[in-house]
Amino acid sequence: MSDLTVVLINKNSGKYIKQTCLSVLSQNFENFRVFVLDSGSTDDSLEKIKSLKNDKIETFNLNKNINHHEAYLYGIKNVKTKYITFTTSTDGYIDNEWFSTAISELEADDRLSFVYANSLQRKNNERLSNINQEFYLNCKMPSHENFLPFYLATNYHINELNCVWSTKVINNLLDTPADALHSFDPQNLNFDLFETLEFLAIKKGFLGKFIDTIANYGREHEKSLSEKFGNMNNIAQTRKKKFADQRKFIFKNLNNITFKDRNIKEISYINKPSFINFYLTYIVYLIFFPQFKKAKPFYSLHFLFKKFFDLSYSKFWIGFLNVIVEKLKKNKFYTNK
Repeated sequence: MSDLTVVLINKNSGKYIKQTCLSVLSQNFENFRVFVLDSGSTDDSLEKIKSLKNDKIETFNLNKNINHHEAYLYGIKNVKTKYITFTTSTDGYIDNEWFSTAISELEADDRLSFVYANSLQRKNNERLSNINQEFYLNCKMPSHENFLPFYLATNYHINELNCVWSTKVINNLLDTPADALHSFDPQNLNFDLFETLEFLAIKKGFLGKFIDTIANYGREHEKSLSEKFGNMNNIAQTRKKKFADQRKFIFKNLNNITFKDRNIKEISYINKPSFINFYLTYIVYLIFFPQFKKAKPFYSLHFLFKKFFDLSYSKFWIGFLNVIVEKLKKNKFYTNK
């Protein structure tokens, strides 16, 4: 049985679909398959997929009116492999060892439920540019339990298209009963599947790890989903508020968070005696890394420090910051079960 399934959505992306599929098939990891969820394409998308003549690819012909979240959910329900990842018909992979590296990390550590990496932008002129999370080049990304204060302080968002998940965990998240802050209603324009899965994963204490590589690119193109929803101000504002409310909920309920491995086994919990260390770590990230906030404040200390770094001793200050964070992490704020 395959270890990994790539769930790929497509609708009338004949211009890009072959290139995307070839980037997936170029991975040096052998044990995977690709589910193409096609929502009633009327162009030559399906013909281009068939022309590849690769038995790793299985195409599902869905209703033409199905939206992208419904397509992803349909794909997830049909996945039988141990791991799952997602992409679209316009994006592609850069690191051809990404799948093998991700699976190796997950297999080596049962505590991990997902691993993720960096990405680039691909412009309309086909040029690759702009590393999406530039600070990774200098600072070590916190992982496992230590990711939590970083996540809350920076409003960080895990890019769903360069993340490999445990399928068991994804299904566990989908089985979570709806509440005031989340529901899996793909017909609701305010719903975002991957932001909801991310929120539930953090809320329920599942652990992830950043892998230091550039896994893929996201392509700028006409009629993209980000462009579509970005131009609908009311939806963008509602999602922004929901995003903020979800993080406030996690922050207010830290005492109830129990960290779990991908087998849904409890492995650690917030340590009350060392709670002050959590807040110290949170404050360090809040001061030095506000670049992930949805609205970058004019008073951003990160902006001022970055200007100073550019003019003077950037390596020294970045190293100094890393030392502070590492010392805080040694005095951990959680207790093992």
